[in-house]
Amino acid sequence: EEAEVRSQWLDRANAVGRAQARHLWITLITALFFFALGHSALAGQEVSVPIVNLKLDAQSVLAAGPAILALLIIAALGSMQAWGEALEHYAGVNWSSVADRLDHSPTVLDFALYTTRSWPPALNGAAKLLGYPAFLAIALMEALWLSRWLWLSTAPGRNFFLAVAAPLLLCAGTLLLRMFWLRLKGMFPKEDDG
Repeated sequence: EEAEVRSQWLDRANAVGRAQARHLWITLITALFFFALGHSALAGQEVSVPIVNLKLDAQSVLAAGPAILALLIIAALGSMQAWGEALEHYAGVNWSSVADRLDHSPTVLDFALYTTRSWPPALNGAAKLLGYPAFLAIALMEALWLSRWLWLSTAPGRNFFLAVAAPLLLCAGTLLLRMFWLRLKGMFPKEDDG
């Protein structure tokens, strides 16, 4: 029975890893979309949704950007936490030592970070800070930039979009700061007093 439970946790880790990879790609594509739209959307301009031939006000679409990006950041951070918890249930508290071997869906960021393994420990730790946290911090900065635009704009639905975005941005920012803090703390483990 214990082997079956461990197998289920490994299956969960693999499913979460695949979801995490998708979340990161969706976050990147969405951030690029809103970045491009933010530099080209004029008042009264429309964007159309292919296939259904739906036309939307470009500034209304842009106004939804901060909330959408914040939600994607929260989802990516949640998937990272869920992946770590599943691996901890599978491999125990020292799961990070076997994480690479058990990761069946490595992302582009994972592969980029593999190149830093031969670096001195301090640089390798700094590179880990610049992996997922930096990527998500860039997406959060864009969401904040869009929020500033929204605050100053007269976009349709402005107040609604600000009210939805504010708590999501606060949550995303708090979770991201926590991730930076935990990774930074992990770079300097405490000496055992015993």
